[in-house]
Amino acid sequence: MLGYLSCWILLGIPISAVGQDQSLGLEKQSGILLLRNGQLLGGEYFKTGFGYEVCLKGGGIIRLQRSQVEFVSESVDEIYAFRRASR
Repeated sequence: MLGYLSCWILLGIPISAVGQDQSLGLEKQSGILLLRNGQLLGGEYFKTGFGYEVCLKGGGIIRLQRSQVEFVSESVDEIYAFRRASR
C-alpha cells in the first residue's frame, strides 16, 4: 500500500487539498467569508473544487462546502452592505 501512495506523490497527483499551495493550482487568498448561518470567518483561505479551506492561526484548517458560504470579501463594510442589500 505504501508503494502506491509514494507513486501517487511522485506523479504529482494531489491526494488531499490540505497543505497544497500555488504549485498545485490553488491560490491562497486573504479575506472574510460570510457563512449562511450569519457568522464571519476571516483569514487566509483556498478556494477548492468543493468549496473553501480556511487556514487557522494555530495551524488547523476548516473545510467549508460552497453551499455554506454566502459571500466572500476583503472588507467587513462590503459584507454588511451585501447583507443590507439582500434582505
